[in-house]
Amino acid sequence: MDGLIQDSRYAIRRLTQKPTFTAVAVFSLALALGANSAIFAILNPLLIEPVIPPGAGEVVNVYTLRQAADRSYRPFSFREFSLLRETDEVFVDVAAFRPTMVGIGELSGEGMRRSFGFVVSDNYFDMLGAAPATGRFFLPDESGPGASVSVAVASHAMWQRHGGDSDFVGSTAHINGTPWTIIGVAPAGFSGGNALL
Repeated sequence: MDGLIQDSRYAIRRLTQKPTFTAVAVFSLALALGANSAIFAILNPLLIEPVIPPGAGEVVNVYTLRQAADRSYRPFSFREFSLLRETDEVFVDVAAFRPTMVGIGELSGEGMRRSFGFVVSDNYFDMLGAAPATGRFFLPDESGPGASVSVAVASHAMWQRHGGDSDFVGSTAHINGTPWTIIGVAPAGFSGGNALL
């Protein structure tokens, strides 16, 4: 504690000896902190905060823990997810999602762009209280093992990049080299339980 007091006294003494330097340093710090706070205030609701559904205090993430030395998490199997969803003693509803990186071929044939995506269960959007901006969301027979229907819901931003036209729903996007039919568009700003660009 004595060293801290001595260092503080020395710093104050040095700063009072050079008032111009002190004023410039304090002004620079104040300007930087103010600009940083302003940028955070603008970006926080747009990019950082998750999209919070109604009853957000009632939404939880459930993970499975590996029984190994690294104590990492492992994905649920579809059977485990189905059993958890059928059990109504703990949860009102259970939806599955897995974030992933995908290569999306542009609809205009301009090539591929890397993007975040989610593989989700058919009830994912309903559970989070989302309504489609246009089109529809998934049906139960379009998800799960054995479902051979290649359908996708596009983000609102992707829809806007392609002009926001009504004929966007029903068009084909190439995801990881495979054709998928766009059946709907997520609402503006929707990123599920996570804020992703």
